[in-house]
Amino acid sequence: EKYSALMREIVVEYGIPEELAYLPIIESGFNYQAYSPKGAAGMWQFMPGTAKWIGMKRNEWMDERLDPVISCRYAAKYLRMLYDTFGDWYLALASYNYGGHNVKRAIRNAGTSEFYDIAAKRIIPVETQKYVPRFVASVYIIKNYEKFGLKYKEWKEDYEYYSLPFTSPVRLVAKYSGITEHEFMQLNPALRSPFVPSNKHGYQIRLPKNNMDRLKANYNALKNQSAQDYQVYYVRRGDNLSKISERFGVSQGILMSINGIVNSNRIREGQKLYIPVSYYALQKAKTKRQNVATVAANHVVARGDTLYGIALKYRTSADTLARLNRLRSPYTIRVGQVLRIK
Repeated sequence: EKYSALMREIVVEYGIPEELAYLPIIESGFNYQAYSPKGAAGMWQFMPGTAKWIGMKRNEWMDERLDPVISCRYAAKYLRMLYDTFGDWYLALASYNYGGHNVKRAIRNAGTSEFYDIAAKRIIPVETQKYVPRFVASVYIIKNYEKFGLKYKEWKEDYEYYSLPFTSPVRLVAKYSGITEHEFMQLNPALRSPFVPSNKHGYQIRLPKNNMDRLKANYNALKNQSAQDYQVYYVRRGDNLSKISERFGVSQGILMSINGIVNSNRIREGQKLYIPVSYYALQKAKTKRQNVATVAANHVVARGDTLYGIALKYRTSADTLARLNRLRSPYTIRVGQVLRIK
């Protein structure tokens, strides 16, 4: 009821039948938190490989497979591609479930491109044999729900989208939007961390108009209270919280609070930590920096240098320097190393 009206609009945009908006009935029961044993996720049950191939974002900050609206757009795009390949909706649907290459092979082996003939020969899995008739039945039921004694009333809320120029904890964004954290995460289920990433990661907050207006009205308060930007760091062999704290210039208490660490001695190799980079430190460094006509092209790493400190000095970001110098996370540098600045 909550999603199907909007999804019909989306699939029609891609020139495909509006009935395909109901495909999540058999994929996930319209559950955007659904996971399959094979690794498919979200309302439209994208596998990781398919999601990456078709361009969906899936990283430390977000998994677009879990967002019903975003994943619907990619599903519509994918279904359109499958139909253009096979010229038949039943085969396109079978390919969505079983894979296009597998369906092509089944067509060759069966000597026919009629789905029900292929299914009758049992050269495709039982799940795929049943997939198309289950979908057809689901569409029939949803369009004749009263005959089956079902109550069904669609509704659609107008959402607005907005990208923050800084990273902020979910609890604060929810607070200044006038909703609970749980409500915020229901509206933004693609988030995989307790933070809303900055716009450089390409994430857009989704909120009802009234809540979005409230968030924008509280923008300055949110920015001042967030007061941090964040980098992702993976604990390495030999690390302890004291070393990490000293390396990034952040107190152990802050690191423990942000990452939910109860015992400072219990961190493990490979553990993901969120490291704050002070927004105020960035602003302070910017205002106190000497006016320099030109920026140096290179920087020689000295003892005590960090990538984040160097980035502040040259009015750039650690991520930019990392890309220029092909540094891998967690952005290790060494004394005497020459870094490109521009």
